[in-house]
Amino acid sequence: MRLRARALWLAALASGCQTTGAAAPKAPASTPPAAAETKRSSYWANEVYPCPSPEADEAQPLYEERDLAAPVTIAVRVAPNYPPALLKERVTGEVVLEFVVNPAGCAEPGSVRVVRTAAPGFAAAARDAALRMRFRPGRQRDGRPVRQRVTMPFTFAIED
Repeated sequence: MRLRARALWLAALASGCQTTGAAAPKAPASTPPAAAETKRSSYWANEVYPCPSPEADEAQPLYEERDLAAPVTIAVRVAPNYPPALLKERVTGEVVLEFVVNPAGCAEPGSVRVVRTAAPGFAAAARDAALRMRFRPGRQRDGRPVRQRVTMPFTFAIED
């Protein structure tokens, strides 16, 4: 089952293995635990990268895609965590979120709104994923990054 393989891969990453799939090197027994931890890859999709405070961006105007030379694109995609209760029941569906991406490339937490959802449990997981994702912000014709409203679907499917 592909879902199980993905879960095992994610568990291996969380336990400290390198993203290449190689096992983490063992540290000598005399090494303190903090120093024994392996250095993780610089790309870690589940890590939340810091964003500027949302108050700083709310004063800037909000743009729609049609008003920009270059719209928002995804820089780091994060898959939503499948809610365990819905996975057990094998419920599938889609959530559509609307949110604002700030000039730093982050979704503004206060702007996330559920447009529609197949099951209420999916909404929280999709919101979580949207806030962990990173984007290339929309840009005006002069190249300046701006705030943009984005509508994005998140699909929850079980692959056998």
